[in-house]
This record gives sequence, C-alpha cells and structure tokens, in this order.
Amino acid sequence: MTKSLDNSRAKEESKDDKILA
Repeated sequence: MTKSLDNSRAKEESKDDKILA
C-alpha cells in the first residue's frame, strides 16, 4: 500500500517537473 502511494506520488511529481521544465 505505501509503495503504491509513493509510486503514484513520484509519478505526479515527475509530471509537474516536466511541466515546470
């Protein structure tokens, strides 16, 4: 459960980073 949460969170973060970049 925690792993899934971290995974989805990391995905969203990388998405935001791409948009910012």
